[in-house]
Amino acid sequence: MLDEKVIEAWWNALTVTFCALAEENAERMRLTADGPGLLTCEGAAEYLAVSEPTIRAMRDAGELKAVEVAGRWKYPREELDKYIRRLVRGKAR
Repeated sequence: MLDEKVIEAWWNALTVTFCALAEENAERMRLTADGPGLLTCEGAAEYLAVSEPTIRAMRDAGELKAVEVAGRWKYPREELDKYIRRLVRGKAR
């Protein structure tokens, strides 16, 4: 079994990497934004550095809030930021 300190160090490194990837994708995310603060599935996936199927699964599981606009799901940037904050605090999912 893994030592708690090893797990904590791994989690901290993962969190730092995750946040760095989100920052790197911020400019690209702006290009895929649809209206004020709403992102497409592609934009949300890039912002969180995950795949589009993962974004849809997170939405379906209630981990991410989204709104349906003209038959397409849009992800409020604020909700993605809330998810990141929960993840950093260890409360995502």
